[in-house]
Amino acid sequence: MVAGTVIDDTSTGYRERVMIACVTFETAMVVEPIHSYRVNKAHLIHWDSGRGTEKDRIYREFYDEVVRRIGGSGDVEVCEHVEKVYEFSDMLRTVLEIIDAERGSGRGPEIFVNISAGSSEYTAAAVIASMMNPGVTPFSVRTKSFTVDTPAEIRKAYYDDGDPPKPIGLTREIKDVDEIPKYSIEMPKRHLVVGLRLLSERLEANRPTSSRYMVHEFKRTGVWFRDTHLPIPDKPVRDQKEAVYYHRDFVTRWKEAGWVEDDELIGKRLRLTAEGRRVIATFHTGRRTC
Repeated sequence: MVAGTVIDDTSTGYRERVMIACVTFETAMVVEPIHSYRVNKAHLIHWDSGRGTEKDRIYREFYDEVVRRIGGSGDVEVCEHVEKVYEFSDMLRTVLEIIDAERGSGRGPEIFVNISAGSSEYTAAAVIASMMNPGVTPFSVRTKSFTVDTPAEIRKAYYDDGDPPKPIGLTREIKDVDEIPKYSIEMPKRHLVVGLRLLSERLEANRPTSSRYMVHEFKRTGVWFRDTHLPIPDKPVRDQKEAVYYHRDFVTRWKEAGWVEDDELIGKRLRLTAEGRRVIATFHTGRRTC
């Protein structure tokens, strides 16, 4: 472990920054985000069987190099976690334990989770653990340059020695298939997402978004689920009961989810938050697949 000075200056509003990452065969993907996020504490997960094999030594060399490079980025406390990076359940438990411990520390740190480096099991577990904990920020990094880059190097690294050589990749054969355990992460409800998308479209077109207009639009598109006024009128009509239902069934739920907020510039008007825009771009899009 490399000890450093953990910064926690609550008097100036500064929050400690913590990062969780997995180290297998990458260095820059782990180290450089620690520089850019100005992290004070890094939890590094890696594997060591303890048998002193050549593979263990290689894993350790990568881990030691990451720690050495982190030490040159300032005062960063490094916490080592030796775990089976190839076991999904172990990775989910480890990431959740780290998040719980940091949140229970009383320091209120910002927590970032690097999902780009490490095993595929760690990546899947890290994403799920982040989604289970609101306020935790998962992130990925993109590669600017590779160590294996030229066509000749790619063919040498990823093709077999046959005649002609065939593309194989890094994996020649696999062991048993391990199904990932399922955990309940609720999909956003369709009527809330589709309704939010309709609100967004009306806002972008600078069209009215008061309750009577939104209810009429919801009825026309099949989002409205209360039988309050049948048949559907040709034009929006003012109905106090439907206005109450609109705010109760939609606006309140959107605000609770952090998808909308009151527009400070225009009274009685909503605007989508960044999270709200991500939601309508991701869920219940209605796009056809092959």
